[in-house]
Amino acid sequence: MLGKALVNKESMNVLFFILMLISAVLGFLAWPDINFFPLIFVAWIPLFMLEDIARNKNYSLKKVFLFLYLQFLLWNVLTTWWVKNASLAGGILAFVFNSLFMTLPWLLFAYMRRKYTPLTSYIALLCFWMAFEYIHLNWELTWPWLTLGNVFAGFPQIVQWYSYTGVGGGTFWVILVNIVLFRQIQKIQTYNWHEARNIVQLLRKVLPHSLLALGLFVVPIVISLIIYSNYTEKGEVVECIVLQPNIDPYNEKFNDAYADEQLSRFIALSLSEISPQTRYVFWPETSLPGYVWKQQFWQTSSIKKIVTAFKDYSQVQLIIGATVLNLYPKDEARTATARPLNKFDVANSDWYDVYNAAIGLDSTQHFQLYIKSRLVPGVERMPYPQLFRFLENFAIDLGGISGSMGVQDEADVITFGNNAVAPVICYESVFGEYVTEYVRKGANIIAIITNDGWWGNTPGHRQHLRYASLRALETRRDIARSANTGISAFINQRGDIRQATTYETEAVIKDTVHANTELTFYVRYGDYLYRLALLGAIFFLLRLIIRRFSKRFKPALFEHRY
Repeated sequence: MLGKALVNKESMNVLFFILMLISAVLGFLAWPDINFFPLIFVAWIPLFMLEDIARNKNYSLKKVFLFLYLQFLLWNVLTTWWVKNASLAGGILAFVFNSLFMTLPWLLFAYMRRKYTPLTSYIALLCFWMAFEYIHLNWELTWPWLTLGNVFAGFPQIVQWYSYTGVGGGTFWVILVNIVLFRQIQKIQTYNWHEARNIVQLLRKVLPHSLLALGLFVVPIVISLIIYSNYTEKGEVVECIVLQPNIDPYNEKFNDAYADEQLSRFIALSLSEISPQTRYVFWPETSLPGYVWKQQFWQTSSIKKIVTAFKDYSQVQLIIGATVLNLYPKDEARTATARPLNKFDVANSDWYDVYNAAIGLDSTQHFQLYIKSRLVPGVERMPYPQLFRFLENFAIDLGGISGSMGVQDEADVITFGNNAVAPVICYESVFGEYVTEYVRKGANIIAIITNDGWWGNTPGHRQHLRYASLRALETRRDIARSANTGISAFINQRGDIRQATTYETEAVIKDTVHANTELTFYVRYGDYLYRLALLGAIFFLLRLIIRRFSKRFKPALFEHRY
């Protein structure tokens, strides 16, 4: 008997491992840049099977947790392994913690499945997972790269309704179809096929859930394709130039010996395509060589050189990525991210902040500054520094600057004439609701300036480009995307990518964009689906807590009564 039990235990472990492996691989194959998105609608079915078997055989939640965690860990590594190229510590933290956070909603679902009806449990899973994604978009450990709704980034034609729901609608869609398909599989498995007297009786049993699953899959796609085919670009036509200088971020970009050469290259590329109709020229993230002290902006040699080069183009505004330093005299208030100028005499030192910034520069001798607000955890800042301060030395060295950088509190726009540009810097383009803040403040064009060279020629820069398509259709704003290297492009209001460059190629591209002023439903209301799910998750958690404590104290109440 013991030997049989051991065999059964080992066989179950093998089965759980296979189910975990299948789920992770299906999720990986569905994701950009492999892009076989239909697989995401069945990727969670093996996990439902795993939970169902474990519950029926009374296996502990610890075993369920172990295999769920392994699945999410494998999925994270397969889809985002390239993160370690930018920061090994940041990559390890992302894999370990992101997998843990993803496992928790499923663990709560597995617990509820043992206490409540299937319908209640599946609704709870929807709420728990979407609440997790919402929290993951808004706290310091944020890493929403694998938000389920991002899976359709390679096919914006089928999710045009994101202009109403944002990526939260895609997440809801994916989970719902997985649930309905799994329930249909269960129904087929439990059906006594010998009772079917004819094909009609058989179809009555099988068709309802099958048609529901098919409809849930097909109808949103059909609706989206209708919207896509009938949508027309809105807004004034504006000519823009985008630069991709292709400068090695590790060995060349922050090397002072190449500073003048780099700036000359930027200017020459810009002037090679500029015309009397040009209104904007976009340079990528941290494109300005060296540092710019905010208090001495106009005295900076690189700024003087740019102003001189573009003095005859008063109709043009440049949007330039730069590393900006802000000085705090020793007796003035400063931010928590400020650092001393004199590390050897901190008590008497002035302090300064380091910003990853975008500068709006034109011939009016007026500059506008936007400071990146959504920083990459483990790379540009340490989340919860009281816990992770020891890891700051592992962050990317931006030409001698590493550790946590300063931020501004909210999104802001850079204005020029009748137009306003959203200066979205790199990682910020992954946050749908954050991008809507720019639009509500008047942005009618989105500029994404980035440096995707940190990751090398990996799926990372291609995924990053495709996520930008989702921001375009959510806000119905044209995007000009300037990458140091990676892929620069223009993206229209339907999410179509135009004039995409190739990796490790110096390029300058010119196109017209439409400066749309209309606000989409999603821009107006943001992540309302996520917030509703968060309320639902709180309700279910309270229900679990009340049930737990009511059972614990019920015997004591009876003893007191008698």
